[in-house]
Amino acid sequence: ETAVPENTETSSPVPPMPTPVSTATQTPTAEPTPSPMPPLPGMVFVTSDEALWWIDASSQPERLFEQQGILEPGGRRLLFTRDFDVWVVDLGTGSQQNLTNTPDVYECCAQWWPNNPDKFLLAQYEPVREFQLGQMVVVTLEGERRLLAEGYTDTLPAISPDGQTIAFEIGGFPALYHANGEIEQLDFFQPVDSLIGYRVSLPAWSLDGKELAWTAYFSNSEGEVLIACLIYQIETAEVDLLHLYYPGGHDSWGPKPTWHPDGTFVTLFSIDKIESERGLWVLARDGSNEWNLGEARSPVWSPDGRFLVYHIDGVTYLTTPEDVTKRVRVDLPIGAQVIGWQEIP
Repeated sequence: ETAVPENTETSSPVPPMPTPVSTATQTPTAEPTPSPMPPLPGMVFVTSDEALWWIDASSQPERLFEQQGILEPGGRRLLFTRDFDVWVVDLGTGSQQNLTNTPDVYECCAQWWPNNPDKFLLAQYEPVREFQLGQMVVVTLEGERRLLAEGYTDTLPAISPDGQTIAFEIGGFPALYHANGEIEQLDFFQPVDSLIGYRVSLPAWSLDGKELAWTAYFSNSEGEVLIACLIYQIETAEVDLLHLYYPGGHDSWGPKPTWHPDGTFVTLFSIDKIESERGLWVLARDGSNEWNLGEARSPVWSPDGRFLVYHIDGVTYLTTPEDVTKRVRVDLPIGAQVIGWQEIP
C-alpha cells in the first residue's frame, strides 16, 4: 500500500487570474427539419428502463444488455455493477463473472484499463463511508486485487490513454499515480492577485495524453468562491484557466469535462450565479471562444470529432464544432441517453 505524500511547496506556474466577465450567450435552437435525424452508427445509449443499446453499422438498434455498463473499447465485453459488486459479461456468449465478490465492501465505477484487457480500475468503499466515492483498487480477471493509494477520493479517477498514469484527487488535492507505483502530488496553487486556495475534481485526459482537464474551485481573500476549467499540461506543468465564473451557491462538482478527440475543445458544466450563464459550455482549448448550450447534459463526442451529442429534458440533440449554436434532434426514445460512441466487432 502506497501512501499519498503530503502537499509540498513546489508549485506549477499559474497565469494571472482573470476577472470573471458575463458574456453574451446564444442558446442553440433546433433546426427546422420536418423530422428528427436517425441516430448514427456507433452511438451507445441507455433507455428509460436502463437497458443498454447500440446503433450498428446499418443504423439499426441492437439491444446489448439488460442494464447500463461500460463497454470494452473495441470489444464485446461489458463491466457493470450488481449488488455492489463489479461484474463482467461477454456480450457474445452471455457468460458473466463476478470480479469482486466482496460482501463486506462496496464497489462501483469500474473502468477498462487501456492496453490491458484483463485489468480494471474500480472504486471501493465501506458502508460507513457511503458518502465518499472510495479508494482506488486494481482488479484482474484472475482475482488479483491491489489498493493503489491510501485515502478516500470524492470523485472518479481517470486513466491516461496509454494506461501508464492515473489522475486522481484526495481531499481536493490533485495527484498522479504512475505505473511504477510512484505517486506524484501536483500543486497548482500559487498566490495570484487575491487567490488563496483551491480544490480540484473530475480529471479528464485529452486523447493524446498530453493534457488534463479538471473542474477547479478557487477561493479569494474576500471568502468568495470561483470555478473554472483548469487545464494542466503534462510536459511543462503549466496551467491554463478557462471560463472562470462565480457559482450560484450549489455544492456540487457536476459532470466531468469532456475532450474533443483532437483536443481543440473541452466541455464544462456551469452552475453560474447568473441564471442565463448556467448549463453546458463548449470551450475552445486556446481560450479564443466559448459557447453555451443551455441546460444540456451528458455530452459525447463522435470518435472522428465531427459531432457532439447531448440531452435536454430527455431529448437527444446533435451539433457540430463548426456551429455549436445549431442543433438537430436525434430520433431516440424520450428519456434515452447516449453514453458512448464506438465500434463493436
